Formats: sequence, C-alpha cells, structure tokens
Amino acid sequence: MGGVANLALQAIPVIASAQKTVSGFQSAGDARYAAQLEAQQRADALAFEKQKAADALALEREKIAASQKEAADQKKHAEDVLRETQSLQRRQLLEGQAKSDQAQQEDVALRRAQIDSSAASDEAARLKALRKTVGRTRASLGARGGGTSDGSGEAVLLGMVADTHRNQQEADAIDRLRTQALAQEVTATQKSNLLERSQLAEKQRLELFSNAY
Repeated sequence: MGGVANLALQAIPVIASAQKTVSGFQSAGDARYAAQLEAQQRADALAFEKQKAADALALEREKIAASQKEAADQKKHAEDVLRETQSLQRRQLLEGQAKSDQAQQEDVALRRAQIDSSAASDEAARLKALRKTVGRTRASLGARGGGTSDGSGEAVLLGMVADTHRNQQEADAIDRLRTQALAQEVTATQKSNLLERSQLAEKQRLELFSNAY
C-alpha cells in the first residue's frame, strides 16, 4: 500500500503540470481564434464600408448621368423649338415678300399700261392737232392766193411737223423715264427682300450658336 501511495503522490505534480500545459495550449488557441475573429470582423467591416462607398459612388454617378441626360434632352428640345420657330419666321418672311412682290408687279403692270395708254392717246392727239393745223394753214395760204408749193408755205408746214415730232420725242423721253422708274422700284424691292432674308439668316445663325453653349 505504501508503494502505491507514494506513486500516486509522485504523479500529482506531473498531472498538474500537464493540466497547466493543456490549459496554456487552450488559452493560446483562444487568443489566436479571438485575433482571427477580430481580424475577420475588421476585414468584413472594411469590405462593407468599401461596398457602401462603391454603392454611393455608383448612385452618384447614376444621378449625374440622369442629370446630364435631362439637361441634354432639355437642350435638344430647346433647339428643336428654336429651329421650328426659325423655320416659321423664314416661311412668314418669304410668304410676306411673295405677296408684296405680287402686289407690286400688279401695280407696276397697271402703271406701265397707263403710261402706254397715255402715250398713245397723247400721240394721237398731237397727230390730230397737226392735221388740223396743217389743214387750217393750207386753207389760209390758199385764201391769200398762196399755197404750199412755194418755199414759204412749205417751210411753215415743215416747221409744224418738226414741232410735233420734237414734242413727240420729248414725250417719249418722259415715258421712258417713267418706265425706268418702275423698273428701279422693282429692283429696289428685290434688293430689300434679299437684305431682309440675309439679316434674318444671320440673326438665326447667331441664335443657334448661342443656344449651343
């Protein structure tokens, strides 16, 4: 019995030492596990923050893209409206000029016809007056015993014809000036119309340029 007891007593320190060693291994394992767990938690937290930042950045980019698209759509709409407005302005200008041109052409044609009619009437009146004057002159010369066969009578008649011819030339010159004035009116209107179209085109070009920025 004594020997067994001694062996038991001797084993107690060994067992205690072994328990301490095992306990130490357990404590070290727990520390490593805790450290690993903490590292994993930190890594998860960091990954979460990164994902959160990435999501926020993606959302912000989506907002910016949506804002840019909206701005582009509004700009395009404004440009479409401007182009439609400009097209209407050009159409109205051309239609207005066409109506004015038509009215002017009709007026010029009427006034030219009046000039021609007046010229024909005046020429007829001058020829009629010349015939009457020649007739009275011949009668007067005959009554005085003379006639148109002598130099003086012929000179008188030639003078009458020359006066009538000169009056006709003067009248023709005035009629030509009147006709030229009508043509100049048409030319002036054409130049004015061209200037209006050029000014409108330049104005609209500047509007489109300003709208682009």
